[in-house]
Amino acid sequence: ALSPSHTRPPSLSPLSLSSQDITACEPDSRVTLDANAAERAGRPSSAPSPTPDDPRFGEQWNLRAIRVPPAWAATGDLGTAAVRVCVVDTGVDVAHPDLAANIAVNPGEAAGRLLAAAARRAGKKDTPGGSPPAALLAPDGTDGDGNGIPDDIHGAAFLNGLASGDVTDDNGHGTFVAGVIGAVGNNALGIAGINQVSALIPCKFMDAGGGGWVSDAIRCWEYCLSRGAHVISNSWGGGAASAALRVGVAHAAERGVLLVTSAGNDAADTDATPHFPSTLPDDIILSVAASTQAGTLWPKSNYGQRSVDVAAPGEKVLSTGPGGGFITLSGTSMATPHAAGAAALVLQQFARLGWDLDTVPPAVGLGLQAKRALIKTARPLAAPPGMAKAPPLAGGLLDVAAALAAVPRPPASVAKAAPTLGSDPASLAAAVARPAGDTVFYSTPDGAVIGASELSEPGPRSRTAGAPYTGALANVLSGSG
Repeated sequence: ALSPSHTRPPSLSPLSLSSQDITACEPDSRVTLDANAAERAGRPSSAPSPTPDDPRFGEQWNLRAIRVPPAWAATGDLGTAAVRVCVVDTGVDVAHPDLAANIAVNPGEAAGRLLAAAARRAGKKDTPGGSPPAALLAPDGTDGDGNGIPDDIHGAAFLNGLASGDVTDDNGHGTFVAGVIGAVGNNALGIAGINQVSALIPCKFMDAGGGGWVSDAIRCWEYCLSRGAHVISNSWGGGAASAALRVGVAHAAERGVLLVTSAGNDAADTDATPHFPSTLPDDIILSVAASTQAGTLWPKSNYGQRSVDVAAPGEKVLSTGPGGGFITLSGTSMATPHAAGAAALVLQQFARLGWDLDTVPPAVGLGLQAKRALIKTARPLAAPPGMAKAPPLAGGLLDVAAALAAVPRPPASVAKAAPTLGSDPASLAAAVARPAGDTVFYSTPDGAVIGASELSEPGPRSRTAGAPYTGALANVLSGSG
């Protein structure tokens, strides 16, 4: 990562903000991908299956290592478009044949375009019938949902302070991450994602060289929240301690949206040497180390008893690549989407058992509960050669089958089947028509949704869910720091 002193070039114009928009004033800093630098120089989808027919599924040792196939078989949870995962990275190849069906459509942008098309037809400025779905999803320079980001039909990009809907991945890293989380399964093509069905939301803030600004990453987080994400995947890190970054984390925590972060590739104990954002002190962060095919900690991975939560495969992992291809990479960047994908499956299990996944205030999502399920059920890492025991983590190697089995049933008084909202064009009308107030919200007075169950124990970080913010973070949130 570049040093904190490497700040935004003065030639770039600052954003126009009023004083009440400012929560922190500090130098911006650059962050980088947490991929191993040495490795970085079909037919229509059928129903998902516990035994997918994807031709390279046999090469996906990573899914077997964290017991994804047994999780699929035991629960029938193969992924759902009702759980939205935001990929904050270098963009995503949304046309990749093994990803396209699992890229979420922004219903607000699409609805705005439909309304505009209807108005044009009413004024006889358009042909009857309007545009077909393919044309509806094509970039046209308009801002259908009025959020200030033209063409964010799939996702958004924030680069050097400028916003657009162009999520083109000119690096390949974000496309890789997306494939681990949600490559289309059982479509006789390529690989299977941990979620064979998914709703992936790309948000690009890193350039072709794999670098980006913290301020743009925070804008991505806010965009993910605006799109109703349940999980946000962050395979990057570096820069300096940041008050603004803490505010961004606090916003996710208030919504119950899980921030999955890479632990970093410095072979360092991050209890002593912090890595941002993965070591920020909030329970809504799940920090992920990388493991090897032998079940040991990857030699370059960071670790930490208090600051790193779980490990996941990060050595020679196969996933989707740019231009419709497939690539193999190593690093904690590769481990992170395994945890994000696992969290999405856990949330599907919560929904199937009757929990409400809504993250729209006053509801609070179940990101913290998904995190605790993953940590409590993780298995110990094996000791590397020549060492008596593995470097310390708060948890261990992910065990997805055990995590799904640990999800409790809700109290009868709050059980509610989560609505399923598709991401395909055919379901957009339902998304637009769905009343804003038709969801039953539930939260306990102390902010803990699972309450007295086994999963309600506080996590390893310093802030318990529902507790007030204190100290420096409270000053930042109140505008005094």
